[in-house]
Amino acid sequence: MRALRILAIGTSALLGCVAVTGCTSSLTYPATAGKAPARPDVSPCPELMGDAVLGVARAAKDPNQEAVVFNLPAGVQSTVWKRVESRLSSRTTLPVRAMTDGDAIVYSVEQIRLNGGKAEVDVLYVDRGIWQLATVKFSGGVFSGYQLDSVTRWVIPVTAPTANDPRPAEAIVQAQAEADREARKAASLAAREAARANTTAETATPTGAEEVASEEATPSSES
Repeated sequence: MRALRILAIGTSALLGCVAVTGCTSSLTYPATAGKAPARPDVSPCPELMGDAVLGVARAAKDPNQEAVVFNLPAGVQSTVWKRVESRLSSRTTLPVRAMTDGDAIVYSVEQIRLNGGKAEVDVLYVDRGIWQLATVKFSGGVFSGYQLDSVTRWVIPVTAPTANDPRPAEAIVQAQAEADREARKAASLAAREAARANTTAETATPTGAEEVASEEATPSSES
């Protein structure tokens, strides 16, 4: 019983520490000087990115928007792209997809900042043909989740983002690797078939010496 009591006290203390700090004190992604780097593949980062994209999309109210096209910072793993895409799809009736070159209406996540129970996400968007910056603010925590508090759209022209989805390139690499494996298998099979054919031919075709020996061993019909 005493051991269980000590374990319970220790667990409560740990949870209390996590609740106070939120495990997200002064973290950023992409990393900035003087701040510890956040991991984009660890909650709440994927959820914050998806909710920030949707928040800016709803605030912008672009009449030409036919889909929620999102973009994430360079270097974010393909698994995170899938999680953000899934979260967006569950929260809007519009089609959802990642940005590709040539897209005109895009919501591009530029940076996440976490500080205890507060979080901010910078998102680039297009307003009347001009790329601008918006900051989405959240409050909450790791266990309770973060709720969107506000979307501030700055009247500051910015450079258009570039598509960062790693999945098309990964698919090409995977397809090439699969093609290489199939080519090696085909070459190996062809080599085995050629070796088998040579062995069969050598066994079936007698040599000149064998033909002479066979003739000498056959008795003449005239004797």
